[in-house]
Amino acid sequence: MPRRVCALLSYVLVVLVLLMGLPEDVGAQTLEQDEIETLLDNLKQHALTLNIDARIRGAEDTTVWNMELSRVTISGKAVRVRLEGENITVEAVFTPYRAGGDSLLLLAEGTTWVDDGQTTNKATTFQSLPLQLGESVFFYPLGDEPLHVDIEIDRVVLNLELEIQVVPYSEDSSNQ
Repeated sequence: MPRRVCALLSYVLVVLVLLMGLPEDVGAQTLEQDEIETLLDNLKQHALTLNIDARIRGAEDTTVWNMELSRVTISGKAVRVRLEGENITVEAVFTPYRAGGDSLLLLAEGTTWVDDGQTTNKATTFQSLPLQLGESVFFYPLGDEPLHVDIEIDRVVLNLELEIQVVPYSEDSSNQ
């Protein structure tokens, strides 16, 4: 019997709260519209856009494959990019840090998984890349040396090159 009374009282309390509403001082504080707009403007002023051009380079530095993408972030917030192939997966994580003025420090981490059919090999690389806003830097998640891949009978030399440019956020880049 006491269990039913507790359940009934809880139900009545919930119904009363729903019908009458919560007192204004309960719960999260509400922000005025102008405060919200000020916060959003401040966030936009400090936001960054990472433009990434991913390329697979073949023999004689020819581009075999290319993909461009942009991501909006803030200082200290990582941007993750994952590229998946038939037997290789590459994940790159870029974290920009403002260092004052137009100076940045870009932490770049690359992890690759290569499956040769019998085993999966994992390799990780990590670099700290100082740069200026608008400057391009190159990151090689597979390392500086090309990856030698057997395609049928021929041995093909490939390397993954990521060109990263960090620029201040603009409304034009907001649809990324």
